[in-house]
Formats: sequence, C-alpha cells, structure tokens
Amino acid sequence: MRPNLQQHGYLQTSTPSLFRHITDNIAFCLVVDDFGIKYSSIADFHKLVDCLALLYHVKATPNATSFLGLTLDYDTGIRALTISMPEYIPALLQLHRPLGVRLASSPSIYIPPKYDGSSAPQMTPEDTSPPASAAQKKELQEVIGSLLYYARILDHSLLPTVTYLACFQASPTLATMAAMERLLGYCAKRPNATQVIRPSPMLLKIFSDASYLNRPKSGSTIGGLIHTLSDHDPANLNASVHAESSRIPVVAASAGEAELASAFGNAQCQDWPRRADNIAQPRVPSTPYPYLL
Repeated sequence: MRPNLQQHGYLQTSTPSLFRHITDNIAFCLVVDDFGIKYSSIADFHKLVDCLALLYHVKATPNATSFLGLTLDYDTGIRALTISMPEYIPALLQLHRPLGVRLASSPSIYIPPKYDGSSAPQMTPEDTSPPASAAQKKELQEVIGSLLYYARILDHSLLPTVTYLACFQASPTLATMAAMERLLGYCAKRPNATQVIRPSPMLLKIFSDASYLNRPKSGSTIGGLIHTLSDHDPANLNASVHAESSRIPVVAASAGEAELASAFGNAQCQDWPRRADNIAQPRVPSTPYPYLL
C-alpha cells in the first residue's frame, strides 16, 4: 500500500502512521487498512479514494462516523469531536456475564490501611486463596485482553486494575478472579465512557504519578493516566493522546525514587522524532517508536 501512496504523492511524515500529500491540503492516519482522513476539498478526498481503488476494494464516506472501532460524533457548532464505543462493554458483559454482574463504584477492591500506631511500612496482604481453575484462567486472560484496548483509548480509570490483573494471569487465584469480578461490575456501571477532542494550541501536558511497592516481588508502577494536548490553562483538559500504567523495570528504593522513575518513563512515552514543519517525507526509523493512542 505504501509504495502506491508514495507514487501518488502521499508520503509518511515524521509522525508514525500520519501521511500528507506533497501539494494537496489533505492528511490521513493509516492503521493497517483503516483510514482517518482530514481534508478541505472534497476533490482531494475523492482523489485519495481513487488512488486506493486502483489496488483495493474501498469503502469510503466523506463524513466519518467510525474509526478503529470508535464511534465518532462531531459537533460543528462547538467544534468538539466525541469518541466512544457504546457497544463494546455491553458485548463483553453479554459474553462473560450474560446473567448480569453486581455493580461496583470502583474498578478495584480497596484495602484500607491499618492505623495501629506503627511507623513501619505496611505490606500488601499475602494472597493465600486457592488457585483458579483452567477455565477461570482462560476467562481472566480474555477479559484482560478485551479491556486493555478500551482502557487505553477511552476509560483510563480501568487501566491500573487491568495491568495489575495482567501480572497474575499466568497463575491466578480465586482472589484474582474476585478482583476481575469487581472490575466487570465497574464496567457494567459505566458501560459507555467517552472522550471529547477540542481544538487547542497543542501544548503537551503529562500528569505523572507512581505507586510504590504495589506489584509482586517489590514492584512499583508508573502512572501517567493522562497525556493530553491542550493549552496553558491547567483547568482545560483535552482528550488524552496516551495513558500509561506499567511496572517500573527496576526495584525502586523509595517512593521518591518511584516518582522520578515515573516522570522519566512518562517522558519516554512521548519521545518520538519531530520536525518543526512536519513536512511529508519518507522516514527511516533508527529506533523503535512508542505507540500512541
């Protein structure tokens, strides 16, 4: 596909998956075989469609209502694009919990701290529950796989719990399954998360945090639950371009060290090559590029 696009003047920019035409005012994001197109002239739109139709059977609409499984709702009056996946969670619950699930107000089970006057660190309670069955293990893996994309792209409040459960999917216990049940109950209570994208000066904001010793084997977690392109007003938050919740690859010596590791890790997530003018040119990657959502 790329040689055909390049032959007709559509070149990939320094931003992965973003293409622009050499002369026409058109740009598009290409993910596998799904195109999200921004254009000013309908003639430019049809020109791109004709280019693709030379090699492929193409379905195209000038007014997009979906992209990458997302439902798009653009309000031209306030220039706001709302993205959602209204059928995703109901379909997941129908598959795994057709008879319903107990609703929950938070995605994870809260373990309150013990106030006994001691200044010693409080350790995570040891999981001594029996191992889960093979069928339960498979269900856990299916739920994690289904929710990870949804959590990264739409409902970031799910992401810490989903990535936490992923640590135990190789050998889950009944306590792990109870945590999964809680997560499904939270999804059932909030089945249709949305994000709203608005025009902005594209100032990158990253909210970084860390959780110390919250993973097995003295692991800590990077938290970057919103990377957004907005403006200088801290009260204005645009839709996120990325969310991060992952294990710090080393053992942090303190909560402060975990915070520094999280800030470094979040900065790395946004460290991709940039060109000031973003001129369309074929790129030659020298290092792997981090993903963006």
